[in-house]
Amino acid sequence: MWHVRGDSAKKGAQIDLLLDRADGCINLCEIKYADQAFELTKKYAEELEQKKEIFRSETGCKKSLFTTMITTRGLVQNRYTTQFVQAEATMDVNIPLRLFYGRFPPWKGENGRLSFFKQWP
Repeated sequence: MWHVRGDSAKKGAQIDLLLDRADGCINLCEIKYADQAFELTKKYAEELEQKKEIFRSETGCKKSLFTTMITTRGLVQNRYTTQFVQAEATMDVNIPLRLFYGRFPPWKGENGRLSFFKQWP
């Protein structure tokens, strides 16, 4: 997580997850939990762009910045997702979940993909 506090002269911002890549790019990840697909509104899309601008000005970052949404059920595709979101990751598993660290290897889920998530018994 990255954040900068705001004051009367400037706005603050929080970014949930940064992925600083070896190819000179950074994914600025916004993580949202919802029971259904998350809908990006005009106001929220503008807030995401503002976070990107604040990050760049506060850090002096010269790398390419990509807005990335990580959601439980995906995004509702609309003009704001097309215009403001460059990457998307979803968690297409049933809830509630248990995440295992370290001792347990990943296993193949129903869709054949490796998964570190397991449904509670």
